[in-house]
Amino acid sequence: MVLPGEPMRVFILREGKEYNQGVAYLDDGTMVVVDNARKMINRTVDISVTSVHQTSAGKMIFGRYDERAGDARSSSSPGGSGGEHYQRTSNGEQHGSEHPPRPAHPDHSRE
Repeated sequence: MVLPGEPMRVFILREGKEYNQGVAYLDDGTMVVVDNARKMINRTVDISVTSVHQTSAGKMIFGRYDERAGDARSSSSPGGSGGEHYQRTSNGEQHGSEHPPRPAHPDHSRE
């Protein structure tokens, strides 16, 4: 259960529908829409939850990335030192150093 105001760490997977949004997914498939996160695609960021909505398709979480917070993990480039390092094995599993695996992306149209 997630409540407004709580911090959360997510991997921004793609851009959202509205200006400057990023989209992440939790392990259970819950979509997380993050304001101010478009430029953080392919990075892990700390966000603050602003609201949670239950829809007919499931739960959606809305949050905000505060770039002024100076999140050291999100400021590094993918593949750069200190960033996220994921390797995919032949059977599709992900193994990372220091970070949990990214949630699976339920939208297969981007493959």
